[in-house]
Amino acid sequence: MACPDADTPVNELTAAQAEAAVLCLVNEHRSDAGVRALTMNLTLRRVAREHATAAVRIKWWAGGGPIIHTNPETGRNEQDRIHRSGYCPADHSVAVNENGYAGWYQGATPVGISPREAVDWWMGSDGHRKTMLSPDYTETGIGIALGTSSVGDGSEAADGAATFVQDFGGCPEPLPAIDAEVLTWGFGENGQLGNGDDQDSSRPIHPAGRPADVAAVAAMGHTLVAKNDGSVWAWGINSSGQLGDGGTTHRDEPVQVPGLDGVVAVGAGYSHSVALRGDGSVWTWGSNIYGCLGLGAHVDEAHQPQRVAIDGVVAVQGGFHHTLVLDQEGVIWGWGANNSGQLGTGTATAPTGGVVTPVRAQWPGRYAPVAISTSGVHTLAIDENGEVWAWGSADSGQLGLGIGAGDGTTPPVLTPTAVRFDEDVTIVAVAASLEHSLALDSDGQVWVWGDNRMGTLGDGTTDRSTKPKKLAGLGRVTTIATGMFVGLAVRTDGSLWAWGFNRFGALGDGATSEMELSPVRTKIDRVLLLAGGHYHTVATGRILE
Repeated sequence: MACPDADTPVNELTAAQAEAAVLCLVNEHRSDAGVRALTMNLTLRRVAREHATAAVRIKWWAGGGPIIHTNPETGRNEQDRIHRSGYCPADHSVAVNENGYAGWYQGATPVGISPREAVDWWMGSDGHRKTMLSPDYTETGIGIALGTSSVGDGSEAADGAATFVQDFGGCPEPLPAIDAEVLTWGFGENGQLGNGDDQDSSRPIHPAGRPADVAAVAAMGHTLVAKNDGSVWAWGINSSGQLGDGGTTHRDEPVQVPGLDGVVAVGAGYSHSVALRGDGSVWTWGSNIYGCLGLGAHVDEAHQPQRVAIDGVVAVQGGFHHTLVLDQEGVIWGWGANNSGQLGTGTATAPTGGVVTPVRAQWPGRYAPVAISTSGVHTLAIDENGEVWAWGSADSGQLGLGIGAGDGTTPPVLTPTAVRFDEDVTIVAVAASLEHSLALDSDGQVWVWGDNRMGTLGDGTTDRSTKPKKLAGLGRVTTIATGMFVGLAVRTDGSLWAWGFNRFGALGDGATSEMELSPVRTKIDRVLLLAGGHYHTVATGRILE
């Protein structure tokens, strides 16, 4: 069976389509060699995407060879990066490796940047072919960034270019290869569960149409799903047009957002939405309160997606009434409400004002940021060295900086500030909620800090913590997320654990207790994608009967 999109230039594909084509071609060659197929691992994919993005930003690949695998800013090679990523946390000694390929062309006809051309190049190289066909590897992650990865070799004059990275791992217990479905649970008053009614559910349920083949999910008072075909689907509250369907009627079943394709990531704010296309463009819709759409002061609401004047973006996040993005140069940009300094510009706006077009955050770190998270009115970021930075509202201790009186008297932090941990850890993921924060280290351990009135820290108490503290009893974790007064964590076995406010069933354990102070198991497993909303949760996985 032919691999879809194998001969299509990657600048005409979504990231998911291009990565799937590379994986299909690689597995065809492995089948011909009598070697088991590789499965996609989300951690390895993140590492590959970050390395490809860094290559396009720094451009050090000239001449090829082993040099391409060592980031000159961090000094880390593929072994370091993969092992520090949290991949296979139970055994950091497992075999890992990496292949890289850079293609570019001049003229009107794209050549050298299709999935097949990348894989054929690897097959034509003894070392790359050996890595690609090795039975030592069971999982892979693929990252493709548009742009050149070198200077001085003529590529500066390229009319098109793409940088491919494929990481390999041999974890003894690889994540299961499944066609996970979208599942929702918790508060359903405005149709945000998508199952055709407005009732709450304390157990995971299927939205209407049982959407699957999903690339990204996001939630607030509404739910967003980006499929691997680049389409976006939305449901839930729509009072400001945040579903992007052209109207303001709440939807209790998924509707496709018209006029939007090629999407690889989505973010949800309180009354607005943001999407990232594979070409690096950013699109927003919904309420423009405080300028959170980034479209200028002349727009009150946008009921369909509108393009923001910014390019080269690799990640997007929707905050309460603000938006943050990270570009391929390692620069964080933001717009919207900035009353608590959540945009990181060094200043705060008046409570009634905002920033209506993209502004650049100040970044004092030696290493570039590679991930961002925001939800309420504070922001977290991770740099290339695995360190955490925080800024914005600090009153509940949500920044982890040792400050936060909890009485409204603590001033906000206006620029990114380093968060210190009690141990020497490498952080691989962060999740910011309204007043609490989570972090995941490379050993699969979860760290928590901030407000704890609803048990949101999961430590068995309701005591606020202004500094990161390790959450005991979860085992090793691969994915974290936060909802409104909720913490979420996926263990290495694919099970989902949740804690915090549960009046509407947002923990998905079949109960509706006021709160759970320690993690309880949600009735779902094989979880891959995860997002917490306004008292509800969306994930991909399988319902436990």
